[in-house]
Amino acid sequence: MTHFRTLALVATLAIASIPAFAQNDQHKAHHPAGAGSAAMPAPATGKAAGMPDLAMMDKHMKAMQAMHEKMAGAATPTEREALMAEAGQQDQERQQLHEVRVVAEEHPGHRTSQSDP
Repeated sequence: MTHFRTLALVATLAIASIPAFAQNDQHKAHHPAGAGSAAMPAPATGKAAGMPDLAMMDKHMKAMQAMHEKMAGAATPTEREALMAEAGQQDQERQQLHEVRVVAEEHPGHRTSQSDP
């Protein structure tokens, strides 16, 4: 009985996915005739796309290590809570900076509301 259910599920999913594989005119319109599936061009920095700068990673790791040591040295729960809030703020700032860099890398002409470093 379970084999029948599995077969019925697979057949249903296969039939339901047929339209997703159909090549309609609208889909073909955004693929120029002469353009094959070319590889992504390498970024101007000479590093692989999506690879973070090693100096930036090192700086980030040292900042995290320093914060960890501060938290380990906190004597009271109040001090630890304050340090946790500070660490959270630093994480948010790093995440925002990362998002700006990703947008700048993926969309070179795109301007963000924040200044790029």
